[in-house]
Amino acid sequence: MPTAKINTDSFPPAALFYHELGSGPPMVLLHGFPLDGTMWADLAELLSQQWRVIVPDLRGFGQSPWPAEQAPKSADDITSGKVTWSVGSMAADVEGLLRVLQINQPIVLAGLSMGGYI
Repeated sequence: MPTAKINTDSFPPAALFYHELGSGPPMVLLHGFPLDGTMWADLAELLSQQWRVIVPDLRGFGQSPWPAEQAPKSADDITSGKVTWSVGSMAADVEGLLRVLQINQPIVLAGLSMGGYI
């Protein structure tokens, strides 16, 4: 499966794993915490009959690793502020993925739990 090298203002560069199915207007499905994009597998397959469905693994989940210099070593790293991780930074990652995929049109965006906040 492909990965997209992205760079955002809030994080160092990253490689986001994503799955893409179908063709048509773009739809992005964002997974909940602490899951990954595989939670959407059955729905993505169904939607791909009419949509270009893009399902990323958000940074630090599934097959999208944390960049080495940002990887938390423990839960304390996240709660103490050593690792900057926010809904806004994850949204910037999704925007970076859309740029790499050259999607310059409105999209349909759906998310569950954390994915909905993003």
